[in-house]
Amino acid sequence: MTSIHPTSSLAPRPGCQKSCHVIPSPVTITGLDSDCIDLGTFSLQGENAFPALASALHKLFSFAGTAPAVLELRRREHASHTDESYRLSITAQSGILEAGTDRAAQYALETIRQMRIGTYLPQVHVEDSPALSIRGFHTNLASQRQFQAQDVRALLRQMAKFKLNTYLLEYNERFPFQSHPGLAGANAFTSAEVAEFQQQCQRDHLEIIPLLQCIGHNGHISHHPDYAHLFEPRDDGQPSEQLCPLNPQSFTLFTELATEIMSAHPGGRYLHIGADEARSLGACPQCAEFARRHGPGRLYVEYINQIAEWVLAQGRTPIIWDDMLSRYPELIPAVNPALVIMYWDYWTTRQPSPIFVARAAGRGIVADQSWRDCDYAGLEEPEQTITRKFARAMDVQELMNSSPAAKNFVRYLGPGYPRHFTAFPYFDFYREHGFQVIGAPTTLGNTMDDSFGLPNFARFRANIREFSRKCQLGGALGMITSSWYNFPPEILSLGVLDTGQHTWQKLQSDHQP
Repeated sequence: MTSIHPTSSLAPRPGCQKSCHVIPSPVTITGLDSDCIDLGTFSLQGENAFPALASALHKLFSFAGTAPAVLELRRREHASHTDESYRLSITAQSGILEAGTDRAAQYALETIRQMRIGTYLPQVHVEDSPALSIRGFHTNLASQRQFQAQDVRALLRQMAKFKLNTYLLEYNERFPFQSHPGLAGANAFTSAEVAEFQQQCQRDHLEIIPLLQCIGHNGHISHHPDYAHLFEPRDDGQPSEQLCPLNPQSFTLFTELATEIMSAHPGGRYLHIGADEARSLGACPQCAEFARRHGPGRLYVEYINQIAEWVLAQGRTPIIWDDMLSRYPELIPAVNPALVIMYWDYWTTRQPSPIFVARAAGRGIVADQSWRDCDYAGLEEPEQTITRKFARAMDVQELMNSSPAAKNFVRYLGPGYPRHFTAFPYFDFYREHGFQVIGAPTTLGNTMDDSFGLPNFARFRANIREFSRKCQLGGALGMITSSWYNFPPEILSLGVLDTGQHTWQKLQSDHQP
């Protein structure tokens, strides 16, 4: 029997990439079912247009130049620095990769990586651009204690692969503070590791938005005896997790910590100041007197306005979680209009929705009592589980008539009120008052509906999808998916995929598919 010893690699079967799924889905892609072409036989031209891209393509395809075909790199003239669109066309005779920016060229490369088989590519034509300008992911590394530096770097690479462009990075005690070294925790990253995060984001065209809490969620500071006097007291006299907004040292502490974090992540456009769940307003005697005279909402707004003015003076735009603003909707006209509002809602999964986060009425998640009366019949999953486990069944009309602020908000709840609500109604409220909005669903938040020790992925995926739809239809700056809690880092992969897909892919309808 004669032995056969091939001298060249086996070429891909005709049409073998027909079932290839590129994520996020390009706006237009044709030719995946075509015969594949060996780009290793091509020559590469226009390398000066995108040197980093050219270097990466050489590593993938070698470009021996044994065929007359040429792959040409083209930089689109007069492109905006925010342009993220690209065009890729491959035939047996030639290829063109055209983009206006280095970031867009990187996205074309990520698409190529998903389609290639060795040095082969199908004869495709791709026209692509994103639906949302800001497409991001958040980690709270203080609560996600299983994250080590290598896990952060792996997450960043995954974000870049699926064409996200923003990393909302919340350190808390995991930042290596030098100005206040006592606030760096035992598991703080080193300065070198923080520098590596910054360098990797620059290489992969990811913008870091640091998040530093300016008022609440500062328990890692309040337990430190040198800082306890800055915090509002609890009922038992111990310091709460909330800085006193009338103590000038609270403002000074925030600005010193923020200066250090921004220095570690230079060149950014934004600083997220947190400011959510400030639940101890008016606790100390001075704040109590102010709240008695002007209301706790005014105490909050004046403090965040002071913080916002300082951030703006540093050349950055402040971003704020929205829940306290929706708790005091009557004070929205007094809020600094330069603040970007990050609207978070981790439970809405359908338009219209059977649940509503009734912050304007001073409540959490509510559903009309008629759902309980019929044992939630007619609700599909995940809405039925969400409504059963998270929502308080009540007379919603009576609740919304309980205060002038809540009553005035009813017009945002849609024609199905009180049994159904417009999904994400505060979005319209903020936009109507002239604010820029970033949507914030979650891939790991409020996990009391865990199943078999794992999060309710069905809820999170639907929440991400539906929030992206609202952001696209409502003209949001973008969407950043949040993540919380101390799970293994790998559990975030599905959230990155969903966020990449739904913030890039253009959605056409205001209704559930």
